[in-house]
Amino acid sequence: MRKIAFIAMLVSAAILMTSCGGSSDEQNANQDSTKIVNNSTDSVVKDSPAIAVCVYDGTPLREEPGKSGKWISGINMGETVFYADETKTDPAEKRDYYKVKLSDGKTGWAPDYGIILNATPAVALEEAVIYKRPDILTNTDKKMPLMHFVAISTENEDNWAEIIGEGKKLKGWVQADKLTKNKEDIAVAILASKVLAKETGKSLIDKLNEIIENTPYPNSVFIKILMERRDAEKDKLEYEGQDSGNKEDQMSGE
Repeated sequence: MRKIAFIAMLVSAAILMTSCGGSSDEQNANQDSTKIVNNSTDSVVKDSPAIAVCVYDGTPLREEPGKSGKWISGINMGETVFYADETKTDPAEKRDYYKVKLSDGKTGWAPDYGIILNATPAVALEEAVIYKRPDILTNTDKKMPLMHFVAISTENEDNWAEIIGEGKKLKGWVQADKLTKNKEDIAVAILASKVLAKETGKSLIDKLNEIIENTPYPNSVFIKILMERRDAEKDKLEYEGQDSGNKEDQMSGE
């Protein structure tokens, strides 16, 4: 049962990141933006893309824009959602809320800190330097970690991609060939990153084994990397165990 549940969780992660359908007549690019004002919020209907990406795990979806709105669901990092072309500003928070629709049909308002409009989900294939602009002379001391999830907001023909990382904390340009948009790779990377951030020692080994042995995506480029990390953790534990045994022998000899 545990194995089935684990596989179902991974499959769900990939489904949630599947981009939704095309544009409609209501999204006509020639329409003028309209602003509606009421007593509590400013509502702006914009000519915006239909697709948005969540970059903050657990971003709340509420019935009304604002913290006082009833909670509907949490949006997972990496999910791709419909943007309903409507934005409202909560004057109390001084924060924008986007009206979005999830893959299961739930509709509500999500805060701007967790949603990137007109973006494409991706993850880092390797550690990569962050640049201020799409120019190798604008490198910074910041780096995009391996398997880090990002939303690509802009791409150009010169192998550059403008990225926004988890929680909008990491921003800048990277070389586009350092990223993968493969849905299977994204699903494995997001799950593995959570495990690597929380677990250590034997617990980490067990969790990595679950991903490696139960994943429905054995061809993901990250499986080999996770196997290497698991084996390295095993070697570390064995070394620490031997070192501890040697110290005990020394103490008993004294």
